[in-house]
Parts: sequence; structure tokens; C-alpha cells
Amino acid sequence: MVQWLARTTQLLRRRQPPEPPQPFELSCACGHNVSGIRQPTFQTVACNRCGNPLFVLPNDVYPKPKPKKPAKKEAPRAATPDPVRQVEAPQPLAVPSAPAKGTGPTQAASRSKPQVGSPAPAPREEIQPAAMGAAIPARHSLVSPFRLIVLAIAGVITLTGYLVWQSRLNERALVSLPGHLESGAAALRAGNVRSAADEYRQAAWAVNRLGREDAESAVIRQKARELDAIVNLSSVSLYDICEQARRGARSGAEKWKETFDRLYRDSWIVVEGDVIQDTGPDGIGQPIVRYPFPIDSAPVVFDARLPALAALPDKGGPRHVIFAGQLASLTKEGTKNPLWMIRLKDSSAFLWADFDTYQALGLSPDSPAPGGSGPDGSGDVNDTHRILSQQAAALGMKP
Repeated sequence: MVQWLARTTQLLRRRQPPEPPQPFELSCACGHNVSGIRQPTFQTVACNRCGNPLFVLPNDVYPKPKPKKPAKKEAPRAATPDPVRQVEAPQPLAVPSAPAKGTGPTQAASRSKPQVGSPAPAPREEIQPAAMGAAIPARHSLVSPFRLIVLAIAGVITLTGYLVWQSRLNERALVSLPGHLESGAAALRAGNVRSAADEYRQAAWAVNRLGREDAESAVIRQKARELDAIVNLSSVSLYDICEQARRGARSGAEKWKETFDRLYRDSWIVVEGDVIQDTGPDGIGQPIVRYPFPIDSAPVVFDARLPALAALPDKGGPRHVIFAGQLASLTKEGTKNPLWMIRLKDSSAFLWADFDTYQALGLSPDSPAPGGSGPDGSGDVNDTHRILSQQAAALGMKP
């Protein structure tokens, strides 16, 4: 049995055509290529350049795979209509016509019957409501329970963080307020106005943070405003600004307005004088404060229609006041009786109330009031303490 199987295998091998020789090509470490023919068993060849031995595998004993037959292309199938969506078009109604002459009832009956071999009309199908609803995609709601829960958690976390932050600010204001007051008073006594202004500014922030409305808090806010006005006081005197206006008026009102807005607008000044009722540039009486230095024989006045001055009681006569504010304009107004009108910003003007900050201005406490009407024309000697006490009382602070 074994010999029979061996003989059959040899016969089958003899009938197969001999395989072509299998070449090889190897690269040596020196960079030279070595080529040749593979043997039934492995072999070792030497490099022609360096002599290194190279190992060569024997012939491949496995048969080569047969090439696959190309797949046959199938003819495209005709698209079959969807029975659910196919709707038969309505057919026009047949109107019976009178039979022609020579046509008997037999011929008419034969016409109405379908012919043999003709296809029968397809049954009319209706669209099912379920199929119509399946074609419409379902819409997802933007508001879901999960999203509502996430939003609620985020809102609670945000509110808690805000409340904690506000509580920390209140604690910081309460702890830092005494230190700022003590440091500000010491800096003011030493003459360091800028440092004192910074300390009282932070003290005013602290009382605003705590929401205090007592008399001491009003004094702190007032002193912070006054020190801030001193720090930002105009470096040019009002007399020099009026002299600049006299020279600038020659080039035109618009040119002078541009110069004023560029150089002097928003500058802080302190005004001390008597508020009187006089004729304004439009011929109507209004409260003004006269400035003692005219410009080319035209008087210079302050517009005293300020909300800050309305806090003082009106006794029917001149009122001596000390107030500060930011410059808004300096223009020549009126035609028959022209005058130069100085206006301050309403939002910045305030009455002066503290004697220590008044001394920090560098003014004498009992200086003659500019524009006064004393017997000698030089002005009355004003009691500065009394004026500041009255204005402090008008502002709701302890005198």
C-alpha cells in the first residue's frame, strides 16, 4: 500500500512542469549586493567585496496560489416601487356616450369588457397613518429633567460663591477701617496729603462697603472728597487761566474752547466768595459769585446754580461759601453787557466742611474774602471756623 502511494506521487510529480529557478539578492553589511540562484537546500555564499558569509534560504516548496477568477458583474435591477408610498392617481370618470349608428348592443358590450391578455388594473392602496408618522423624525425637547438639575446645581454654587465673596469683603472692610483712619490722620498731620488721600479713600470704601450712614461715616466720605480734590488741584491758578482766555479770545470763541478743553477742563479748583443775586448774561437774575479780576473790563463770575449750594439756607442776602469742583467751561456770554462765565461740573461740586483739609490747601484761616464789600473795599475778615461749621451742619455732619 505504501509503495503504491509513493509511485502515484512520483507519477503526478513527473506530469507537472518543472518550476523556474528562484533567484536571490542580498545586501551585505559593507553595502555590496550579492545575487544568485537558490538551491533545494540552504547555502552560504561569500561577499565578493569583503568576504563576509551570507546565509541563503532554500527554494520555496509551497505551491504558488492560483489567480482568482474575476467576479461577474450583475445587471442592475430595476427599482421596485414602494407599495406604501405608491398612490394611484385619480382616474377621470368615464362618461357613457351614445352608440354610433350601425352599432348594436353586442358590439357595445364587447367594448366594455376587457380584452383577453390585457393586464388587470392594480388595486388602489391607501397610505397608512403609521407609515406617515414613521417618516417624521421625533423632536427632542431642549428642557429635560437632567438639564434642569444641572442648572439648579450651578445656580446654587454661583450664589454660594457670591455670598462668601461678599462676606469676605465685609470682613476686610470692618478690620481695615480703623487702620486706614489712623494712618490717614497721621499722614495729614505730617503734611503728606497724597498718602492721607489714599488712606481716606480706602476708609470711604470701607464705610460704603459696610453700608454705614452715621455722622462719622459722613465725615470720612467728606474728608476723602476734599483730600482727593487737593491732590488733583489745578497746577495753574485761576488768574492765569483768565489771562490765557483774554489772549485766546482774539483767535475766536471756537479756538479758545478747544484750548480750554485740552488744557483746563476737569481741573479741580476751590472757590471762596459771596453768593449774590445778580443779572446773568441773558438778562435774568441768577445766583453768582464774583471773581475780582475782570478780563478786558468784562466781569468774571461763577455760575452758582449748583445743587451743592442749595443745601445752605437762603437768608435773603449774600452767603459766604467755600466750595470746590471741576472746571466745565469758561466762555464769554451776552451781547449788551458781556461777561465771562465760569461753570463747574454739577456732579463734582461740593461744599467744603473740614478745617484740617482747608489748612492743607495752604490758605490762611482768616484771609479776606475775595470780592467782599467791606468799608475799605478790601473785604471783611471771615471766621473760617464758623463758615465751615455751618456748611458741615448743612451736610448733616457734626460741626
